[in-house]
Amino acid sequence: RAPVSAERRMKALDDYEKKVKDKPTVEGALHAFLDTDFDLYIEGGDEWKNGLALTAQIANSPEWGTEIMGKHFDPVVLRLIDILKKALPDCPEEDIYWGYHFVTGALMLSLARTGRIDKLSGGLCKSDDLPAVKQRMAKFMAAGFQSICQDRKAQNRSQ
Repeated sequence: RAPVSAERRMKALDDYEKKVKDKPTVEGALHAFLDTDFDLYIEGGDEWKNGLALTAQIANSPEWGTEIMGKHFDPVVLRLIDILKKALPDCPEEDIYWGYHFVTGALMLSLARTGRIDKLSGGLCKSDDLPAVKQRMAKFMAAGFQSICQDRKAQNRSQ
């Protein structure tokens, strides 16, 4: 499944960058990166969802995560990061990498579908509700990137 996911994401990022030319946005890049896979998971049914829950567990394993995820997804992630650098030209590069780290953490937790949000929310939210995650994640994460970058910019000006 990883090659299918990586290929779809790379195409979505390429298409996004062609569409916006030199004016990418953080939210737009994240939508291209995240939504393509969310659509695959939603449309792919339980076979894809269960496979991705396993992938999420592997991704969080120090023994296998870096090697397996790196082999299949590093080119796509680095493509996303290049677009994010264009969208945030004044943002320190390390903050873009940290932002991606937070995005992937939230993505893996969402794909793991642990049921924790179901319990915490008293059933208001469901970890199986991937359309709800898709609707919110890119916007939420884009705001985080913007906030970190603005804070660091202000911090650098005051020094």
